[in-house]
Amino acid sequence: MSLFFASGTCFVPEIGVYGGWVAHEESFAAHQSARVERHDVDLLFSGECFPPFQSLSSPASSQHQGSNRGADELLYLYNEKGNSFVSQLNGLFSGLLIDRRRKRALLFNDRYGIERIYYYGKDGTLYFASEAKALLRVVPELRAFDDEGVAQFLTFGCTLGERTLFRNIQLLPGGSLWSFNGDLPGRKEQYFRPEEWESQPVLSEEAFELEFM
Repeated sequence: MSLFFASGTCFVPEIGVYGGWVAHEESFAAHQSARVERHDVDLLFSGECFPPFQSLSSPASSQHQGSNRGADELLYLYNEKGNSFVSQLNGLFSGLLIDRRRKRALLFNDRYGIERIYYYGKDGTLYFASEAKALLRVVPELRAFDDEGVAQFLTFGCTLGERTLFRNIQLLPGGSLWSFNGDLPGRKEQYFRPEEWESQPVLSEEAFELEFM
């Protein structure tokens, strides 16, 4: 592995979860992908996010304010809010959180799915990755183009909805929070829908400027 990258793995056979991560050294993702022993929780993270530190009641949150916002802050938020911690995050991100005590795993992404998660299910196993090429490497039979996906790409410059360029590989919808307790298909929820923001009242110019700053 290059010196410019940090990496790690996570294996939790008791609930059938196996994962790995790679990130640029000193990046948000590198600081936020970690095993926190005292919480017995693993976090594999991609992208950037900004937890609402001011909302955390744990005294440890104040110790981290202004420093690298790493796994500790996200996991304190998880311990306080439970599964709803994802809805408190702000940024472009995707992640896998594994709670060994509760024997469950949470797969999630940002509100609009900008930080992508590709997935494929077969024979009671769910494969997922932040890049499609990782799935193509692990599951060779996926190495075929999806005709409709290619047609959409040539027409619009991108694929639409959950479709990708590859047959049987799909994209996790934006604002997803999927939970698994050693079973498939698990519980698939959306913690955010665009109309929640689109239906908000229009701000005046003065109010917008204050909120923006």
